[in-house]
Amino acid sequence: MEKVDINLIRFDFDLTFAVVLMNADGTIYHRYGGRDYEDADEYLGIKSLVQIMKDTLKDHAEYAKKPAPPKKKPKKTINDIPAWTSRPQKPNCVHCHMINEAERSQAQKEGKWSRDKIWMYPLPDRLGITVDVEDQTLVKAVEKKSAAADAKVRVGDRIVTLDGSRVRTLHDIQWMLEAANASSLDLEVSRGGSTESVKVKLASGWREGGPLDLSWRASMWGISPQPGFGGKKMTPTELKQAGLPDDFFAFKIGYIVDWGDKAHLGKNVKQAGLQKGDVVLSTNGESKFESELHWQAWFRLTLKAGAKVPIEVWRAGKRVKLTLPVID
Repeated sequence: MEKVDINLIRFDFDLTFAVVLMNADGTIYHRYGGRDYEDADEYLGIKSLVQIMKDTLKDHAEYAKKPAPPKKKPKKTINDIPAWTSRPQKPNCVHCHMINEAERSQAQKEGKWSRDKIWMYPLPDRLGITVDVEDQTLVKAVEKKSAAADAKVRVGDRIVTLDGSRVRTLHDIQWMLEAANASSLDLEVSRGGSTESVKVKLASGWREGGPLDLSWRASMWGISPQPGFGGKKMTPTELKQAGLPDDFFAFKIGYIVDWGDKAHLGKNVKQAGLQKGDVVLSTNGESKFESELHWQAWFRLTLKAGAKVPIEVWRAGKRVKLTLPVID
């Protein structure tokens, strides 16, 4: 991604796979991709990919009748972001998610970032809509008492446009939700052979999800506060060997961050008495996590710098209680 023009080609840079379908004049017809915390391939499939390519050919032919090229922006790469170029160490390979990290760091330096910006590219379930995995404009489910339900969106509706833009994929929807800055969205749906227009009202904080929703994002790692350590989830066999229930969540500390510009975090962890090989049983009394990534996201979203957090670990066959100060 080092030489990619991020003013021209944009999508959710945390995705493991994405397709941008565009005209040579810079017009982007559609974006294909999307995922949730359960599966990186949740919204990917040959059938849906082939379908969006066919649909885009139709849109391309229609666009050719009346082209409207977007205003050209100066080329911009990650190396044009000061927060990236000023890093003491830069990786040899620039991954997509590093764009998100660099842009967030720059916004923080300029005082233009707030924690609500954590919730990037909301899935349509934030509106109460679940779309079909293979047929991504088809409404598969509508959550009761949601914004979509209040707007009378129905199961079986087909989303045609969102705020006036043609929708053909889940990521098209996410793109429009990412750009939304009003208190409502105009949604056009195809229903029973006719087209209906509805207005979906957006409540305050509608983008916000929970730790699991953040946990899959690689750019999560740069969000503070950070624990300064992590490791692998214990397997049922390992739990049994440690005398713990095989359905219990615990992870063994495999690393302590004692390098680079975050070395102070590792120093803090060691001063608290935590060690590599410790099995973390609970943090601030919480132990119900799906994965270590879930725990990492929870730590960042729920704890604040200055707090003193009790951590219980299993060490040499005994439960040990420690206290970790949370620092930036």
